[in-house]
Amino acid sequence: MLQHCKHVLLLTLCCCLFSTITVAHIQQTSSPSRRGVHVPIYARDSTALDRRSLGSGSIGLGDYQDIAYNVLVRIGNISLPLLLDSGSADLWTIADTCKNNCTRGLPVYPHKSFNYSGVDARLFYGDTATGTYAFGPVGKDTVNIAGVAIQNQYFAAINETDTNVVYTNSVGLLGLGFPVNSVIWNALFIQEYPAGANTTITVISTSITPTPSSPSIYKRSTLLRDNNYVEFGDMKNLATVDQLLATFITNGPVVARMGFSGLLAEPSFTITLQRDSLDIGGNIGMLSLGELPPGVLNNSLTWVPIRLYTSEEGGIPSSPAAPNEVPIDNVYLDGQALPQSTLSTGVSLSALIDTGNSLIRGPRDVVATIYERISGSNTTSTYDCLTPHTLEFSIGGQKFPIDPRDFGWQAAANSIQTCNASIVATDPPSKGFLYAWSLGDPFLKSVLASFYYGNLTHPSVDPPRLGFVSTVPQNAAELLIAAVKSSINNFPAIIEPPLNGTPNASQTGVAGVALAPTLPALPSSVISPSASKSADTLVTTKPSVPSSSPTKSNGTRLASSRLDICIGIIFVILTSSSPLAMLV
Repeated sequence: MLQHCKHVLLLTLCCCLFSTITVAHIQQTSSPSRRGVHVPIYARDSTALDRRSLGSGSIGLGDYQDIAYNVLVRIGNISLPLLLDSGSADLWTIADTCKNNCTRGLPVYPHKSFNYSGVDARLFYGDTATGTYAFGPVGKDTVNIAGVAIQNQYFAAINETDTNVVYTNSVGLLGLGFPVNSVIWNALFIQEYPAGANTTITVISTSITPTPSSPSIYKRSTLLRDNNYVEFGDMKNLATVDQLLATFITNGPVVARMGFSGLLAEPSFTITLQRDSLDIGGNIGMLSLGELPPGVLNNSLTWVPIRLYTSEEGGIPSSPAAPNEVPIDNVYLDGQALPQSTLSTGVSLSALIDTGNSLIRGPRDVVATIYERISGSNTTSTYDCLTPHTLEFSIGGQKFPIDPRDFGWQAAANSIQTCNASIVATDPPSKGFLYAWSLGDPFLKSVLASFYYGNLTHPSVDPPRLGFVSTVPQNAAELLIAAVKSSINNFPAIIEPPLNGTPNASQTGVAGVALAPTLPALPSSVISPSASKSADTLVTTKPSVPSSSPTKSNGTRLASSRLDICIGIIFVILTSSSPLAMLV
C-alpha cells in the first residue's frame, strides 16, 4: 500500500483570521447546502463543459489496486494523472526536466510552458519510517479540474523526487487539504512580505536524519530561500490580515481558491472511493467540487468542526485550526473500546482524514493492542481472512466503522487463508501536527467524506468542518466471507486509469451514496508478470473492457491519457508482511 506524507504549511496570520475585516471579492455561503462539480476518481471531458454560473463539477477517480487514487487535472495544455491527497494542500507535478526515473512513460508537464515565480519548493513526505521528498520550482499556469478552470494557479514543477507516485500511474499530487496546510502559499507570501518571517525562523541542515525522538518528516516542510532550508514551524505574525487575504486570492491552493473566488457554488469538496480489491465494487469513485453528490442530503451527514490547537498542547503555534483533523471520541475493535495511548499526555485525541494514506496509522501502543487481539501477538497483525474484524472510530458521537473487506490484505502468495491488518504504527503527537491517528483509504472507502472550507475572513461565523456518512452495509461481514470463499489462490484487484468522464451510477446504497458499477466475472487467463515497481504483484489482462468504463455518447470507450497502462485484473501476491504502501 502506498503511504503519503504531509506538507506543513503554517500560515503566518492564521491566528488573526477571526478579525472582522471583510474582503468584498471573496464570495461564500454561510451553510453547507451544496451545489457543485463531480469528478470520477476516472473524469469528464473538460472541453465539453460550458462555464457554469453556479460552479460545480465532478470527476471519477482512477484507482491503483486500492493503494492510490488519482484524477485527471489539466495544467496548461496537458492532462495529467495526479494522486488525490486530502492530507496536503499543494499542487505539484513532475516536469520534463525531472532527473532519474521520474516518469515511466507517463505524460509530464512541459517546462517551456512554466511561468517561474522565483521560489523553489522542497516538499518532504512520510513519517520517521517512510521519508520521501519532491523538489522543484514554483510557477503558475491555468488549471482545470472537471471543467472548472482557474487562471494563474501556482504549483510546483518537480525536477527531483524519490516518491513512488509514478509506480501508481500518477505524475504528481492534487492537494485538497485546508489552506493552512499549503507550503506553496506560505512560501509565496514570505517572498512578497519578508516581514512575515521573523528572526525566530530556524535554519535546518540540508539533510534530515529522523530519529525516534525527533519530529517526523511530514511535520516539517521547507522552502529554498537564500540558499538555506527554512523551517516554517516557528513563524510569527509580522504582516497584516489584509496582506494575507490578498495573497490567498492569487496564491492559495487550487480547490480552495476556486471556492473563494466564486467559481464554485460553495468552498467544498466531497470524496467517495471505490473498492478495487477483494470484493470489487463498493462506493463509486468520485470527487465532487462545490456541492454534495446528487441524491445525498446535507442532513444525512454527521458534521464536526476542525480540531483547534492550543498553545498548551504545543501544536502549530500560528494556526487556530489543524488541517483536516477532527476530534475522536473513542476507537473500538470488534465492539470493544481500545485503551487510550500513553505515549503522549495532555493532547486531545484527533485524526487526520487523508486520501493520500493507503493505511490506517495510529499510536504504537494502541496498534500493538489491536495486533494482540487479532493475532495473539503484539508484533504481528496476521489473522484468518475468513474472520471479519471491525475497527470503528467515534466521531461527533457517531461510530464510523471500517468495512471488514477493507480491514486487511492477503499476507502470502497463492494463499487466501491468512491476512494482515491494514493498520500500522506511526509517530506520536509532537511539535507540529498533533493527530494520533491518520485515517487513510480503508476508512475513506467506508464513508462519504465532505470537506467544507468555511469562511476564510470570518471563521467564527462559518467555521471549517468535515461531514461523514457511513456507507458500510449491514451485511458487510457476510460479504467478506463470500468474497474470500469465492477467490481462488489469490484475491482479485483491478487498476482503473482516470478517464475523461463522470461515472454513471445505476444504484445507490446507504444515505443515497452512489454505488460502483458491477464488473463482469473474473477471467481465468494466464497470469503474467506486472511492470509495476512492486515485485509483489502479478497481472492478467482482461480480454474486454469492464462495463464500468465511461463512454462517449456514441458508445465508444473514452481513451485513457496514460501510456502503457492497461485495465487489468491484478492478483496481489505478497511475498512479505507488507505490500507497496503510499503516504503523502
